[in-house]
Amino acid sequence: MARRRYPVILVAFEGIDGAGLTTHARLTEKFLESRGLRVVLTKEPTDGLIGGLIRACLRGEWRADPMTLQLLFAADRCHHVNTVILPALRAGRAVVT
Repeated sequence: MARRRYPVILVAFEGIDGAGLTTHARLTEKFLESRGLRVVLTKEPTDGLIGGLIRACLRGEWRADPMTLQLLFAADRCHHVNTVILPALRAGRAVVT
């Protein structure tokens, strides 16, 4: 197997809701797979417990003050990085988020 120039790839799309982030992430996933890379496609807020709280707040199912919501986003990101992103990168997989 040829040695890759870069040992790992992390592609992160950021932007407002409805800007096409999911579409671009999926297109990027397909492109990287077509180049022979194993890809992990993920998103934030995550589908975990913390991400679920964030989504419920954004849907208006419960209220949180802005600081609390921001701290939930930070906690979700921290958990996501440590349980999904870093393990995938260490395993040699490309990550698209």
